[in-house]
Amino acid sequence: MDALVNVGTLKTKIRLQFSDDAEEDGSFSPEDHMNTAELRSRVAGWRCLPVVLPLLVLIGTGLLGLDFGLHWDERPWQIGPVKTMVESQTLLPEYYNYPSFDYWLNLLVLVPNFFDARVGGEGLTQHLIRTLDSHSYLLRLRAVYLVITSLALVWIYLLVLEDRGKWLEALFAALLVGCSWEVAYHLRWVATDGMLMQFAALTVLLAIQGLKTCRLPWLFAAAAVAGLGCATKYPGGLLILPVALATLFATTDYTRRQQASRMVRVGATFALVYLAVTPATILQPKKLADAVFYEMSHYASGHGGHTVGRGFEHVWRMFTYFSTVCFSPCLPIALLIFALAITGLVSLTRRDRRTAVVLLAFPLLYLFYFSMQRAMVVRNLLAVIPFFGIAAARGAGAIGEALSSNGHVRHLPWRSATWVGFLGLAVCFHAWWLIESAESIADRHTDRFVREAAKYIDQHRGTRFLLSPRMAHDIAMVSPPLNNLTVDPGQADVFVLYAREGMRRWHDWPANRRDLTQACFGPREVNFNMYPNWWGDDHVVAISRSHAEEMKLHIAGVSQDTSAPETRMYRPVTQAASSPTPISADALPNSWWLPGIDPRILVPRADAESVAGPIARGPDSGGWELDGKASTYVTRDRLVISLAFISTSAFDLERYDPQSESVSDVGANAYVTRPGPFGDIRLFARSFGSAVVIRISGDVQSKETKLGWAKQFARIALANLDRAEDPTRPDELRAESY
Repeated sequence: MDALVNVGTLKTKIRLQFSDDAEEDGSFSPEDHMNTAELRSRVAGWRCLPVVLPLLVLIGTGLLGLDFGLHWDERPWQIGPVKTMVESQTLLPEYYNYPSFDYWLNLLVLVPNFFDARVGGEGLTQHLIRTLDSHSYLLRLRAVYLVITSLALVWIYLLVLEDRGKWLEALFAALLVGCSWEVAYHLRWVATDGMLMQFAALTVLLAIQGLKTCRLPWLFAAAAVAGLGCATKYPGGLLILPVALATLFATTDYTRRQQASRMVRVGATFALVYLAVTPATILQPKKLADAVFYEMSHYASGHGGHTVGRGFEHVWRMFTYFSTVCFSPCLPIALLIFALAITGLVSLTRRDRRTAVVLLAFPLLYLFYFSMQRAMVVRNLLAVIPFFGIAAARGAGAIGEALSSNGHVRHLPWRSATWVGFLGLAVCFHAWWLIESAESIADRHTDRFVREAAKYIDQHRGTRFLLSPRMAHDIAMVSPPLNNLTVDPGQADVFVLYAREGMRRWHDWPANRRDLTQACFGPREVNFNMYPNWWGDDHVVAISRSHAEEMKLHIAGVSQDTSAPETRMYRPVTQAASSPTPISADALPNSWWLPGIDPRILVPRADAESVAGPIARGPDSGGWELDGKASTYVTRDRLVISLAFISTSAFDLERYDPQSESVSDVGANAYVTRPGPFGDIRLFARSFGSAVVIRISGDVQSKETKLGWAKQFARIALANLDRAEDPTRPDELRAESY
């Protein structure tokens, strides 16, 4: 009897594997049908299991590198609106440059803190605001974004699996995206772009399912997810296009009236979901419209070093990014994957044009829209990366099929096995790169990267290097004397500097250039060549002479300088007096306004010498901190002193870091950040209307002495900033209006 049961089970398995019509041939008993359903369920579960692999790599390395430091958008533009919602108790963020999905999610992450024990009898609102400012909340928020955005890998895997029925091809698509360094570091950010990426992949998955089954619930679900995409990032509204196309193709047998009815219902679902998530569209239409028009103007006019020509130049830059950067830090592998994507696009289009149209409508229109802008920030391109991954996997599958066949006979499996093995090695390299990148973030406060730069210089003994002032000091701390250094810019082949010692402002660095640097040393929390104006941890960069001349590289304390223009001084318009007890920075007015002055007026040379002793060079223009400009002094004992003004809003960006410490007796409020690996002191100080950053690098003085000097420099700089005549200063930053 047992043998008969086993034979029956075996027959069921064979029919399942080799004939989808076996259930309809009348030979199945009810028990066979039950066994078939159970077996299919098990097989489906096992076929979905491989997607866990890329998820583990992406989420695991993401969590390891979660504490990467400062990101310019997170506190002001993601957490800031949530603070407004909590303070006003209206649940309207009052900031609409982005729609509101992220703000609701950020508020949801705050919910557990509603039940926390409160300190000193503080009220609920005060407790929640303190939590929103905390570093622990920021890390928790990053983890939530990382996990949710990583779901894009699941949608990619299921999309390929449902369309092709090949788990290996589906796994390769998910691995291409999940092991991409460009995807990985972006998904650590609390930002809209990764969220839109996973909504885009899910929308198309549901739309194609609706197209294939001709069932409206799938299309309504796709429309709802598209509405969430639009409520995450306004260009995400383009996701309605693949849903509309799938609805049109799925109802070709309907009358025109029925088609129109279903289109209206799908469109209404999209609109209602968007409006439910971003109710300000109805409740505060003028404020939302003003924000949208501002961003449209912003992208149409450009964004510092991210500015490109609209049309052909922008398309070329995007082509370069996708073909040489997006999928691999190794150029040959990146080119190969892009070639596979092109091959896959051809294969998808030939196989099923309707499905291909639904699959590709969003990425094509999205890329066209952004190519018409003058600002190119590569995080905007994240939304279309899943579709390149799907196409590349299809191209790899097509090549594998061609390799395993000889004419009409398939007897060459070793060729396809070799091909799969080669692609597997490429994926392993990418996974290793992600692990190394995460470990580099863990080492961000050590001298590892200066040692790597010193080793790089020593290994290139036939090349003459010029070091920036800070770099020269730090290299000398970790390395014996190097013989291939020069102090003459005219004799240098390569310039090695900290990025913040280069240019006169962060906007001046040219972005989106794969070969911008010859080498880069620092935590790999970001691709410096794409974001050279990064406000997070400073990076050591090596730039060839040709590139330095092309970009007009200006190195503080090295490059020739012009004389400082005269700035009129008059009675202070703001209060710059030091306060023995710091005034809460939350009680001070904030603005992103920057004074239009030369930073060399912050501390005159005579004042600098009265504080730090004899000066060898300075004040030299050049260098920057956050959104401001800096000047530099170099003392005779090789201390490097950087004096920068920043906006009062930027002053708060590093205040909540757990390693930052409040400082008294300078300005209205001040704090010092974590010392660098060589004892650097970095002091933030502000008056009511001005803010400065003082950095002192060098080891010839004690930490206490350098901090005391930094305070003196800050007092002088704030006094001069407040006295500088600048009619553009906003009224809220003037003492008489405060």
